[in-house]
Amino acid sequence: MTLEDTIRQMLLDIYCKEYIKNLKVVNLLDGDNIIGYCLILDLNNHEKPLILNKQGTEEEFLGFIKEELHYRQLQKTIYSTSYKVCNG
Repeated sequence: MTLEDTIRQMLLDIYCKEYIKNLKVVNLLDGDNIIGYCLILDLNNHEKPLILNKQGTEEEFLGFIKEELHYRQLQKTIYSTSYKVCNG
């Protein structure tokens, strides 16, 4: 199972909802060595994704992601778009 699959399952377990948007895990590199991981969640807007970085091992990264998902309660997040209108 890939990191992406593991995180999708984590989202399902925590929020009891399947995450269907784009989800990407990128290796953080120092030369040729992996020093950490970066999670990119598009949520409702691929131009302004939620990005979570953690330096460390895969296990440390997954533990960090689990804590963040519990803390952020993304299932309660509401997004909207607003426009400023000048009347003058």
